[in-house]
Amino acid sequence: MKAAGRGRYRNAGVTALAAAATLGGACGAAALWAQDTGVSAATPPVVTVRINGKPALSTRDRDGEVYIPVSALKQAGAEVTQVGDTLTIRFQPAAAEQGDRREGRPGEWVSNGIWRVRVSEVRPFGGAGASRSGVDLTVEVMNASGEARKVAPGLTSARLKCADSAGTALAMGELAASGVDASLEQECPPGRQGTLTLRFFYPAGHAVPEGATPGKLTLQFDPAAAKFPVADPTLTILLTDAP
Repeated sequence: MKAAGRGRYRNAGVTALAAAATLGGACGAAALWAQDTGVSAATPPVVTVRINGKPALSTRDRDGEVYIPVSALKQAGAEVTQVGDTLTIRFQPAAAEQGDRREGRPGEWVSNGIWRVRVSEVRPFGGAGASRSGVDLTVEVMNASGEARKVAPGLTSARLKCADSAGTALAMGELAASGVDASLEQECPPGRQGTLTLRFFYPAGHAVPEGATPGKLTLQFDPAAAKFPVADPTLTILLTDAP
């Protein structure tokens, strides 16, 4: 599991732009930038932007505006979430929102007292006319305890459940499941977090509208696998927008 750093950066004046990118596909090398509308220059600039004291690489100046890559904001502690074609950037420290809640939405941290989890990206694929349809989920898992732990066997691919709003279960392919289980078997130091990519498929032949997002992801932690401070350590992420 790959570790990721955190920060304490706040800025309410930043809006997200998509430059020469299509958010509906893989994010990869797409040129996604955040525009800071509070910074301007009369002439093409020599501007050094620092976020939490560190220089932001690959900044650009265009028409008197300074553009900062979303990746730099994320490294500074901003929480970046992509659901379909919507990119959301939040500048609140995750710790301020985690609390003890065990149900949330994409971009929100949920916790069972030992593990903190959030879904940072939701990418539906397939749809009308496609041979298979489903969803790719980027899931961040953080060890919130004071000791090194493995997520498995308390949570395995078989305990990761995804379903649509009608209750239709989506399945994870065998190859993907084995990769997920291998990642969950890795020891995670206290306070560190890693990222999983989960791919779920609708049943073959199941009619799915273009861009449809399943209703929820459930992480069914085994309550006997650790001394959880809650009776039911199950965590749930509601993947569709609130009504």
